[in-house]
Amino acid sequence: MTSPFAHAATPYAQSRPRYADAALDALTRELGLRPGDRVVDLGAGTGILSRQLAERGLRVTAVEPEASMRGDLSGITAVEGTAERTGLPHCCADAVVAGTAWHWFDAHLATREVARLLATPASGLGLLWNDYDESVEWVGTYARIASDRRSSSSPSARSGSWKESFDEVPGWEPLREARFPNPWPTTRQGLADRLLSSSVISGLPPTGRAEALRELDALVRRFGLSEELELPYVTSLYWTFPST
Repeated sequence: MTSPFAHAATPYAQSRPRYADAALDALTRELGLRPGDRVVDLGAGTGILSRQLAERGLRVTAVEPEASMRGDLSGITAVEGTAERTGLPHCCADAVVAGTAWHWFDAHLATREVARLLATPASGLGLLWNDYDESVEWVGTYARIASDRRSSSSPSARSGSWKESFDEVPGWEPLREARFPNPWPTTRQGLADRLLSSSVISGLPPTGRAEALRELDALVRRFGLSEELELPYVTSLYWTFPST
């Protein structure tokens, strides 16, 4: 089966924002991470989160199944694997993280794999997403270009259903969460690239992608968006630990 991101690596790397620095501060603090600690990044994509963690002196192993995505992971230890089967050794991580990825995983298998990777019961799991700030009218309209085309079977963090899975898997403390503003400077072309990096849009035939871009052009005209603009995001952070 072709990955929904097989042809999206370039727009993904160019248009996706970093996570809010305040969210990374909270993640490292809440998981008790210090420079030199080992972190496994599941579904690492092009390495946005992996690089931010490495900048903080952490030893990061990025796990990513899609070869075209791993091509952008220069300077980071990257392995082919999935969240459910990483191929990494037991007890090799002081923390496991996932950035804008957990909703793609089988929660029962992935949490079992995370527990296998964690070195001690004090080691934890951190999950991040960069969500559109849909309280801004044009951003909500922009978000719906992709969401209105999403099939009911396509995984989505927007639905929040991934959180319910943590109520169903044993052995984990309740999720804790925090949110941080993360405005992202971009351009009108950046909006198009971000749209095309969506799994929903990148998986469409050329005619479908062209239609989505025409809808974006109409949005730009309707709201009078300038060539250079700011796309409001919110970084959502969740963390938990194995229960004792």
